[in-house]
Amino acid sequence: MASSELILGIFYSDINNLIHDSIKNSENFSQEKREKVRMLPFKFLGPVFLTSGITRTQNWKIDLIESSLSIYQEQPQESGMLQSFVNLNSVFETREEITNLFALIGTPYTEDIKVIQDKMSGYIHPSIEQGLCINRKKIGGIFREDGFIREELNRGMNLIHYYLGSSRKMYWEEQVNYDCVGLIERVSNKDDKSSYLYTFDKDDPTRKQYLSSFPSYYVMVVLPDFYEDLVKETLELFEITRYYPNIRFIYLSNKMNKKVVYFEEFQEIKGNKRCLGLILVQTNESMLEAKRISSYRKYLRQALDINKPIGEVINKVNPQFSLHEWGTSNEGELERIHKILDN
Repeated sequence: MASSELILGIFYSDINNLIHDSIKNSENFSQEKREKVRMLPFKFLGPVFLTSGITRTQNWKIDLIESSLSIYQEQPQESGMLQSFVNLNSVFETREEITNLFALIGTPYTEDIKVIQDKMSGYIHPSIEQGLCINRKKIGGIFREDGFIREELNRGMNLIHYYLGSSRKMYWEEQVNYDCVGLIERVSNKDDKSSYLYTFDKDDPTRKQYLSSFPSYYVMVVLPDFYEDLVKETLELFEITRYYPNIRFIYLSNKMNKKVVYFEEFQEIKGNKRCLGLILVQTNESMLEAKRISSYRKYLRQALDINKPIGEVINKVNPQFSLHEWGTSNEGELERIHKILDN
């Protein structure tokens, strides 16, 4: 893959929350732009975003954010255009410290994300930690950590670059069944934007049974808009303005090995965009009629293609849901969701 066809950055956040970075094709970036790019991992992973919701998150971490990129209708079609934008995070935790290895990847292909994620968490990140540990003990105060980390990040970026362009494979994780605990509808055009959550009735005991299975309704309803806007900001930093992002997947997990998936399908016609997204939880014993992600995706795609009313969509993805609309467009509505649905 030609270097000009991709965005590739890899960042390491150390125990002091200092960011070390390696960004491909960044030689001509101004210092101001480099500082803005360097802050992106904090925005994607917190603490900037999650500080206000830290008591709600129960040590949940974001593992993956995947967006598709669509070209604006008024822009001409071009060869070699970007197709996907992926953010991957690896967390290394000991009693003394937590470090993050984070990657930004924009490419013309739908990448085999698992291969790259495995290289980050199974090789690049441990290699950095092991090297730091050995050299701190062996060399002590004269060890130049900055230089070592920079070299490791350059090696890591070259390794990621090597694996880019591989066709995506089917993995066993995609065969896991999930329960749907929330539906988010987002509608926007050039003048207006609105968003609504649909879930169990506030008095339904099933809602309370699921509260420990995902971060919170408050956090989950903020994620789509927040990250879609952040991917757009990232593209603009790299001076790529002919695309608009569409959230595809957000994967979260915690120390208890619980996993949450948020995914969306969208339809855009003449500047009017409608997104349907589902909050899915992986549980040991399903309390609902669990389905695979592929089944949910197929139905949402069909519902958007024929513009099904939201009531029919709700009845299909989870007939236990109430038809009550929970607005998610301003802080007052979000606080109401937290106060009522997260308790």
